[in-house]
Amino acid sequence: VSTAIVRFYYPYGPGCERYLVGRLIEAVKTGKEINIEGEEGVLVNPTYLSDLANGVALLLESDSEGILHLAGPEKISLRQLINLIGKLVGKQPSINSIPAKIPGGHAGSYKRSSQILGYCPQVSIETGLKQLIQ
Repeated sequence: VSTAIVRFYYPYGPGCERYLVGRLIEAVKTGKEINIEGEEGVLVNPTYLSDLANGVALLLESDSEGILHLAGPEKISLRQLINLIGKLVGKQPSINSIPAKIPGGHAGSYKRSSQILGYCPQVSIETGLKQLIQ
């Protein structure tokens, strides 16, 4: 029996309102102030649900072992993500930068998953957000 640990990076899509991207969309829509650490905030790479589903299917069809990351195709700062959401919903987001050292490790590399499973996320952040917001 093979054992794999799969790490999902910031899933978003229909039904994921409680996760980071869904909460950010709601905050921008309602005008709620969003706090980020430092000027840009952490670096993230949100993954659309269809890409996650494809990655899990590839994993189940393989006998891969070890740690595998299922991450989105693009890395983006939290500030950039919030501003993109604002652009797509037609509202200026309220962002408060808190002076802090930004912790690392929030964005993952899917390089190993790509090599082992053939995982290749297809949905860009902007495309996924447009699908979710409309």
